[in-house]
Order: sequence, then structure tokens, then C-alpha cells
Amino acid sequence: ARSLTDGREFYALEALAAALAELERFEQAIAEQTKALSLAESGEARARAQAHLSLYQNHQPRRDPKP
Repeated sequence: ARSLTDGREFYALEALAAALAELERFEQAIAEQTKALSLAESGEARARAQAHLSLYQNHQPRRDPKP
């Protein structure tokens, strides 16, 4: 994801961070999510990215709620 977007695509970095967290590679997930957070363009995206970052810092993967 990073190489395809040159590390400048918010959603690609968010997806990469989520995948890393699922694999319990939390330090890498935190690094990628921090990059994503710096690219967030709206307040809503920043808040969501910050919430995801907090999960990874607490060694928790991001899980979407069941419908």
C-alpha cells in the first residue's frame, strides 16, 4: 500500500495499519496510523484516525461492529 501510493494516501495507510494490527504487529501499525493521521483532511477523518491509533497503542486490533 505504501509503495503504490508513495505513502501519501490516507485510506491506504489506514488499511495497512489495520492489517498490521490484526497480525499483532502493533509498533508497525502505530507508525503507519501516525502517518495516516498526519494526512487526514477533515475533522471527522482525524477523529477516526486518532481513535484507531489509540486502539493500536493499547495493543487492540480495529474491528468493525457487527451489523
